[in-house]
Amino acid sequence: MVISGDDHVLDVLLDRLAPLTSHTTENLEKIRRIAHKINGRVNNSDKNVKAKSLNILRKTKSERMVDIVKLFEKTRDKSTCTNLAAVIHACIAPKSGQTRKSFLKQLVEIEATKIFIKSIMDLQSKSVGSPDVLLNELVFILGQLSQKDSKFSKHAEMLNATKMFHQNLKNNIKNVKFISPLLKCFKTITKNETIVGVLLRDSFLLTLEKLIRENNKYLIKNKQYVTLVILANITKKVSEENCDRVIRAGLMQYALDVFNIKLYTANKAHPKIFSSALDVLVHISNTNNGRTALRKSNKFNVLYQFSVRCPEDQVYNSTMSKLCTVINVCQEKLLLLPLRSTQSALEFGLGDINLNDSDSDKYAGCDSDDSDIDDIEIAVVQNLMDPLIIRKPESVKFEIPFNYWKDRDDLIST
Repeated sequence: MVISGDDHVLDVLLDRLAPLTSHTTENLEKIRRIAHKINGRVNNSDKNVKAKSLNILRKTKSERMVDIVKLFEKTRDKSTCTNLAAVIHACIAPKSGQTRKSFLKQLVEIEATKIFIKSIMDLQSKSVGSPDVLLNELVFILGQLSQKDSKFSKHAEMLNATKMFHQNLKNNIKNVKFISPLLKCFKTITKNETIVGVLLRDSFLLTLEKLIRENNKYLIKNKQYVTLVILANITKKVSEENCDRVIRAGLMQYALDVFNIKLYTANKAHPKIFSSALDVLVHISNTNNGRTALRKSNKFNVLYQFSVRCPEDQVYNSTMSKLCTVINVCQEKLLLLPLRSTQSALEFGLGDINLNDSDSDKYAGCDSDDSDIDDIEIAVVQNLMDPLIIRKPESVKFEIPFNYWKDRDDLIST
């Protein structure tokens, strides 16, 4: 490796590399050596050398990275591709400096996403067994690009790469370091309905269930959040049949376990984790099978305890809204609209009427002149507010029928 601290070493290497990109086959050995030296600079153990090298590659309006990506696309030498991918990895790695964002933006502009997806598809068709170094580098790069490239899911759909991503997840289900960036890719591509359909037909729910079962103790904080977002995207427009699969795979229970007091107290779950878990439950409760399963799970007491302990903070407003939605939708219909009678929507008690003999004598004949008018008014009221019911001699109750506003079914549906 090159360990010199001279600032101009990387510039010289990049200048030598640029003219070789047009004739990769004839200059394969030179390209391989230069790529190895550049990788040595950007991943140097000397922090000063590494920082200076990264700054040179990340320069705004620099064509250095464009040359590296083009060379990666053209060359078929695996050693060269591995070194070049390691260089790109170092430039976009988190906590490697603020200029990484501009570098990622530059990669998005030159549509590097398609190049790297194609490379993984080629590798998958040739490689057998555990992932090699190049595949690890490419998956990491795509994991970062998936968060910045708005066309990421479209590229994956156009290249028919959905099953490729799924196969890599199945093959490396216990490799937490490998699946972490891969889950970020799934978080983005599952926003695409076409891709979700392909994944469901490819038994993705079983893979997700196995992933959670095998790595549950590692899927905490950000990894848990990403997993829940994937599950929320999968269940967004879930059918009755697929909802049954979600329930049988234990994925609904996984979302409910987020609200277990012991678990979220120990892990100090972030509000966005609760929100994503509730997204899953809201989507499941949109189906009859989902509502039935939620009622039978006997987890409403857990949700209620969470609502009681939930901080009165603006951050949790959305969470509480979703929580109330789940609880209300999953209650029995009779509890949604608890009327005392199915014949009327409102019942007004007008008080008791106690008439003594002396009172009746006192008021006798006072209203004799207006008796005809009273009869007309009673008839009008009976026509408009039918029926006017006097249940007992000593009390009067005034009832408004359902059809005064709308049909009963419409009222319940609203």
